[in-house]
Amino acid sequence: MLNAARANLYVLMAFVVLAGGGSSGWASALSHQLMILGLLLVVLSLQWDARKRVQRTPLDKPLLAAVALAAVSTLFSSSTAVSLRALWELALPLAVFFLAIQTTRNREDLRGLVYLVLLLGGAVALAGLTGLSPHGNPLWRDNAVRQHGRLTSVFFNPDHAGAFLEMAIPLCLGFLFTGIPRAKKTGAVFLLLAMLSALVLTLSRGAWISALAGLCFFWAVSLKRGLSRLQKSLLFASIAGVLFLALLAASTPATLRILSFEEATEMPGFRIRARVWAAALGMFADNPWTGTGPGTFGIMFAQYQPGFAFRFLEAHNDYIDFLAETGIFFVPIL
Repeated sequence: MLNAARANLYVLMAFVVLAGGGSSGWASALSHQLMILGLLLVVLSLQWDARKRVQRTPLDKPLLAAVALAAVSTLFSSSTAVSLRALWELALPLAVFFLAIQTTRNREDLRGLVYLVLLLGGAVALAGLTGLSPHGNPLWRDNAVRQHGRLTSVFFNPDHAGAFLEMAIPLCLGFLFTGIPRAKKTGAVFLLLAMLSALVLTLSRGAWISALAGLCFFWAVSLKRGLSRLQKSLLFASIAGVLFLALLAASTPATLRILSFEEATEMPGFRIRARVWAAALGMFADNPWTGTGPGTFGIMFAQYQPGFAFRFLEAHNDYIDFLAETGIFFVPIL
């Protein structure tokens, strides 16, 4: 039974990334159906085998507190229907986390989960790179068209593609340092190069900074544990490669045209976002205890938004967004 739950988790994770990243309607509905099936399989597995227990993690209490805060905020929400929908969406990542913890019981299970993430990272990178070709990628062509040449891959937003890649890249590096056979090492190097290239071409400055920070942290930890000269060289080359390619991509005429288009249309650059953050904090100041309710930022912010042609449905800063929607008690939970 637990093997079935694990297989369901793998299908759910793959579907959320490859289909859910670029759409929200049918993909969301099917994702939640897979979520419910996975939870039922885990519960049945725990009931079937009395020797199995629910595995605990240090994140259990903070996550439960966050759910409780979101529920309380929903009771006082400016739009209960919208907040209930947001709670339902929140259930999906929490369920994926729970399923991953409960179905990963040994080293072999963990290895399978790592393989899945690396394969998804490679799929995202290759889908994005082929999407930038003259003929495009027929499966996700609309995503690339909307973003004016930035690599989007399977996601609607190139920043989301960058965020997924910057999380998968350190995992791929760690996988390379585990003493795997040469054939798997060759495949992992190929995936790493593809993901690094795709990350740069998303033109996502936040993803670049996060990737560099993660790789530098990886470097600092690895120095204490001790790596071979080859492993250190590979890690250093990854850091230098991201930095060099990011600087190179940021200076190309194509990138300058994209950035100038964003400025001309008042799409969210840093200066505009800073003004939005200030206005969002004003929104929080008017609703300090329970916020405006989960998922209501796009509705309520219309009363606070500065005079931009571009309408903001989120704060483009998760911390400020959650603070405005759920109130001051989000801070100690964080």
